[in-house]
Amino acid sequence: MPETDETLAIVIEELSDLLALEPGELSAETQVTDEAGGESIELLEFAFRIEKRLGVRLRIQDLDFKDLELTPQGTLAPATLARLSAQYPFYNFAPLAGKKIHNRLSLITVAGLASLVDHARSHGATAGSLPDSPVELPQPRA
Repeated sequence: MPETDETLAIVIEELSDLLALEPGELSAETQVTDEAGGESIELLEFAFRIEKRLGVRLRIQDLDFKDLELTPQGTLAPATLARLSAQYPFYNFAPLAGKKIHNRLSLITVAGLASLVDHARSHGATAGSLPDSPVELPQPRA
C-alpha cells in the first residue's frame, strides 16, 4: 500500500527533527538506520512522537523481518522480498530495490514507516480508542 503524501511529509518532519537532519536530507527511499544514521532507540522515540502527534500507536517491533536471504550483492533476494510483501502487504518495500541490506533494521525506510502509519490510521489504531491495544499486525507465516 503506498503511503499518502501527507503522512510521508509528517514522517520526514518527525525523523528530521529526531535525527537532527534537514528535511531535504530524507526522502521516501532513505533507509533510516543505514543511510540516515538512526538507531533502534530512535525508532521507538519516533513511534512515541507519532502517537503524540497523530494519536496512532505504532509497534515497529512487530515487524518481524527474519530469515533474510540476500543476493551476492547484498540486496534482498527476490524470494525474500516476495515473502515479506505477502506477510506485510501494507508496508512499502519498493524503496529497498537494489539497496544493500546489513541487518533487519536496514529494511526500515522513510516510506516504510509512512506506510505503517497509514496502515495504523486506516485501522483505527488510535491511542484514545484502543488505550491498551497496539495495532495488530498480521503474524508472519510459518
